[in-house]
Amino acid sequence: MHGWIKITLILCLFGTLREFRPSEPFVTEFLLGKWRNITESQLNRDVYPVGTYSYLGLLVVVFLITDFLRFKPVIILSGISGIGVYAVLLWTTSLEWLQVSQVLYGIYMATEVAYFTYIYAKVDSSKYPKVSSYTRMAALTGRFLSGVSSQLLTHFNIMDLRDLNYLTLTAQILATFWAFWLPPVPYGIYFHRRSIASTTQSDIPIEKQPPQDGYDAKSFRSQISEATVLIYRHARSAYSRPKVVAWSALYAVALALFVQSQTYMQLLWNRIRGGDEEVFLGCGSKLVYAK
Repeated sequence: MHGWIKITLILCLFGTLREFRPSEPFVTEFLLGKWRNITESQLNRDVYPVGTYSYLGLLVVVFLITDFLRFKPVIILSGISGIGVYAVLLWTTSLEWLQVSQVLYGIYMATEVAYFTYIYAKVDSSKYPKVSSYTRMAALTGRFLSGVSSQLLTHFNIMDLRDLNYLTLTAQILATFWAFWLPPVPYGIYFHRRSIASTTQSDIPIEKQPPQDGYDAKSFRSQISEATVLIYRHARSAYSRPKVVAWSALYAVALALFVQSQTYMQLLWNRIRGGDEEVFLGCGSKLVYAK
């Protein structure tokens, strides 16, 4: 088996397990149910915004840490934070712990960037189209399986909403364990670069340095300085192109709207249906059919 295929399969299995979260489509009903003593207003004002702003605030930080730590530790952190989220949901009851779970969820979602970028540091650029499609397909497969399984398990009364969290927790534990099998990445994009001459898209030569073992304050400051310059040059080169700016703006707006809809749509449908209808899953939200 080719090396890139093996690495891709390992990463894809991690992605499928990570995205297998059957409790997520019913998280609002679970939190407002008999297992916790919070109101819909508290959930809307004091809980969900913590996760939203944690995710927003951590995105840039996690992006830089991902490259500095060379991807694999951040992928493992993603799994550990997922375990933390669902452990808190299962075995705590207070509002404060629920807010802690939202901070962990922000970390969990922000570290997703490591999953989608790891493969580009491990395979040849000629394989990028293939590995991109495979990793995306693996994530979507996990979401599909979680949606179908959660609907069937609740519809036929095989599991209640709390039991679904055990399935999600188990998937996160398996994903974290599987992440340890990923090969380490010796080089980063901005930190720990190869010791070869390179040229950016703006035709500015950049000398890449080999990774350093141990802590050296001078070397660390040098890496930070070089990485900052390289990030600036890449950003200037990329965002001087109108098509890149337009695509980035559209993607940011689409992702923000998707996250907001996914988070708050359940509260809206919960109020609309009033508890007298049977709930069926839709694409990222819920569809309601009267009995």
